[in-house]
Amino acid sequence: SYAGKYTLYKQMSKPRFLEAVQSKYRYCMVYSGPCEDGYGNHVVNVRNTQGKLLNTFINLDCVYHEADTGGGYSDLVSQEQTDYYASVVESLSAAEGRVIPSVVVTHVMLQEARTGWQRAKQKKKDSTIYWGNCLEWTYTKQKEKSPIFATIKRLGSTKAVFFGHDHNNDGSVEYQGIRLTFIPHSGMSHFYRIEESIAFRELFWDNDTVFDFTNVDRYGDKRGGIMLTVEQDATYTFEPYYAAEHIPDYADWAIDYDAVADRIVKTRGERAVIRGKKQEQQKAQS
Repeated sequence: SYAGKYTLYKQMSKPRFLEAVQSKYRYCMVYSGPCEDGYGNHVVNVRNTQGKLLNTFINLDCVYHEADTGGGYSDLVSQEQTDYYASVVESLSAAEGRVIPSVVVTHVMLQEARTGWQRAKQKKKDSTIYWGNCLEWTYTKQKEKSPIFATIKRLGSTKAVFFGHDHNNDGSVEYQGIRLTFIPHSGMSHFYRIEESIAFRELFWDNDTVFDFTNVDRYGDKRGGIMLTVEQDATYTFEPYYAAEHIPDYADWAIDYDAVADRIVKTRGERAVIRGKKQEQQKAQS
């Protein structure tokens, strides 16, 4: 069954997780909406003290396909999820008599983020980079295209989409009037801005694996989140919220990449580590 197949890497199944948080947290706003794809598509409406609907947050799950349909998680917001999104926007707007402003949050980026980033780099007028860096792209090998961006533009409700998945990215770009923003990676247990010369396998590396620290050396540790503020007039603002800038003792428990690299060198030799410009500049200064 769908609920029983989420045991990969010993993770709790989504239905079980949802039941657990709903039973423990009285004001939990997460639920599973009426959408055939995904388990956890849901909406959070923001109202003022008079009950006026100011904004709605539409959260879209990462779709998992069973083994008989190819297996694994999809990198696309599906047609079913797009239809769910459209039905939410249209029904709320009809009930309120106006187009309701909305924000979309999904796990994997929209393909248009990469297009917008590339066009902004080319100085195209339809794209603007606001902050951050994008160092990897989930959609590099994707041939299909999600229908949701075209639907977002058609309905005129959503002006901002947030996503994650690509741990190395924290960039924000506007493309064709829509802000597309990576939420900075927040975990300490996942790969972040370090590349390995072979694929990750069961928590072990071959003795000849090379660890490339170039990205973390050049672009730094930008773990954190996004601070989004919704005002009483339904407008909202958002900005990156980096852990190193807002947690006073962050340096005390954050990963010391220099120490990690030095340890690898001591145990496997200098050829096992590649460093970036940061180290080159330090050597030049010394």
